[in-house]
Amino acid sequence: MTAFTSSLFERWQEVTSALAAASTPPQVRDALRGFGGHVDLRFAGDPHDPNAEPFPDGETIEINLGTAVPGLPLARLHLRPGTPLTEQDRALLRATGPLICAALTRTPRLGGGLRGQDRETVLRAFMTLTEQLGADLEPDALIRSAEQGIRRLMPGMTVAYLERRTDTWSVRFLSGDAHPDILAPDQAGLPSSSPVFLDAIRSGLPVFVDHWNAAEQHLPSTHAYRAVALQAFHRDGQLVGLIGVGTTSHDAWTALERGIFAAACRSLHRL
Repeated sequence: MTAFTSSLFERWQEVTSALAAASTPPQVRDALRGFGGHVDLRFAGDPHDPNAEPFPDGETIEINLGTAVPGLPLARLHLRPGTPLTEQDRALLRATGPLICAALTRTPRLGGGLRGQDRETVLRAFMTLTEQLGADLEPDALIRSAEQGIRRLMPGMTVAYLERRTDTWSVRFLSGDAHPDILAPDQAGLPSSSPVFLDAIRSGLPVFVDHWNAAEQHLPSTHAYRAVALQAFHRDGQLVGLIGVGTTSHDAWTALERGIFAAACRSLHRL
């Protein structure tokens, strides 16, 4: 398996979160500065920004925005001299184009033409990239990547990865915002007879449970959650793990949340 090497991955996740919240061109520029370089992002007729001058010996990256934003065919990112860029880094930077377009089209200056679609555009672009990078990540890095993507794009979610024992499931990974009941010591593991576990294993597809009932699922430690989703993973025909997400904020999964979770699970196909 090719080793995943990127100095920009964590920064890219922070930049996408900032772009999702941006509502003016200066905020878009500030978000892009999260890459650690100067940003040249100008509309036709804008005065020259002296702060966008490139570093004398640094590399300039052009991010193609296509024709979605009139008067702004590309953005330029001027990186500091000696900044290492791997092929994965360049893929991350190229994938930023749709996110910039979505944020800029949302700004008042451009009339908010995608105001009803911009969030979905940003989220789907992020998850598409996560799927593309999944082929290069080691298993532990895959799990962390999926967890980071899910939690950044669906704030407040708890993410868990479970491994199969003989007749129970043990928690290998649990995100830091888990409800205290889940964090209680559980030496016996989680029962493999839980209906939702069995459904996920049989289907091989993401399983979404609205109006979560912990007692019905034989999982009392999850009673604080209101909606749960699970995906089972197999390797060489053998069951190896389950990834689950839960929310305490609402009772039913939206279509977009289902799409994000399904995309994150596809990025884990090499586990």
